[in-house]
Amino acid sequence: MARILLLDTHDSFDVLRNVLESLGHAVVSGQSTVLASLDAVFCSGDDPDCKLIVKSLNMLRPSLPVVVVTAKPECIRWLEALEAGAANYCSAPFSAAQLGFILESLPNTARRYSASGLVHSNVFAPNRTPGRYTANRAKQ
Repeated sequence: MARILLLDTHDSFDVLRNVLESLGHAVVSGQSTVLASLDAVFCSGDDPDCKLIVKSLNMLRPSLPVVVVTAKPECIRWLEALEAGAANYCSAPFSAAQLGFILESLPNTARRYSASGLVHSNVFAPNRTPGRYTANRAKQ
């Protein structure tokens, strides 16, 4: 089970929360959450300050993966999020399979999936250098 912070209150984030909780993750929200206790952060790509939020979180805790979520799947937003340092990007509608794949590709949450037997045989994960990806073979 991963501890995930949601940095938004839009209706789509209610759906996101429900799907993440159905996968067995602890979902928290609010500004008072301690970053050290988190495994991942989901923030809104529709927020005008999205790039600043991603960069700030990466400066405060570089090992904390940030996933940018948007209601408008646009290639330029996806590229901007990754260039800012986001670990991944996804858009609504959210499915358990989509979010499960994203979470198992994140460094802080992948080990939780391998212990539960939910790991796919081949996972693409960011190597924390914006815009560069490496293929990692997950153990089953």
